[in-house]
Amino acid sequence: MRITQNSLPTYAPTTRNTNASSSTTSFAAVMNETINRAESSNGADNKAAVATRRDTSSMTPAEMRTFAKELYNSGKIDQEALMSLTIVGPIGKAGPNGEFIPFTESERAVIDNTPVNYNQIANMSIARIESDGRALDPTSGYQTWLAIRTALNQYQQGA
Repeated sequence: MRITQNSLPTYAPTTRNTNASSSTTSFAAVMNETINRAESSNGADNKAAVATRRDTSSMTPAEMRTFAKELYNSGKIDQEALMSLTIVGPIGKAGPNGEFIPFTESERAVIDNTPVNYNQIANMSIARIESDGRALDPTSGYQTWLAIRTALNQYQQGA
């Protein structure tokens, strides 16, 4: 992955460079770790009941992984929505040569415990797809984000 100032990141698989002074891991390995973390956040594989109220406008990624798994297990969201909710936010950083470097455990802990407004993320994703004119494009993720927004609104604290 190479990130330059004032540009969006682009992701591409990288290989472990044994000659580099810093440790790098492939993007795919980090994604697999994220998937495993999402799958293990709630050990129940049954149609578990979802808590009636959650504050999805201020929820940490760690809390969202558990909540998203509950939504998935109860049939409120599909697997694509589960992944969309569990990979929100950064997964690594750019090294001095533009290579992908996953966060350290301590950096990951800080990120996992920093509240995020998931309602805003869903609304912004929907608005971006609409502004791009891709709401009818089945590959845009528009229907997934609509389903996510609906599911989050159903369980919004105080709703």
